[in-house]
Amino acid sequence: MGRECDLLKAYAVDHGITRPASLARIVRQALKQYKIELDSHYCSEPDNQLNIFDSIQVDIFNNTSKTIDKI
Repeated sequence: MGRECDLLKAYAVDHGITRPASLARIVRQALKQYKIELDSHYCSEPDNQLNIFDSIQVDIFNNTSKTIDKI
């Protein structure tokens, strides 16, 4: 635990913020990255799917796009 505290203190000094603020920033960055990974995991579909039940959206210019349901 001592090494992590030293690294957190160094991070705070380098960025000119307090240790609690630096901890919040690090957690926020990690959660943003986790959300990106989570979205890509749930939005990807296996290659063997036929996509016969996909919802297709057509705009006024007759362009089509697949609608994606977010969980």
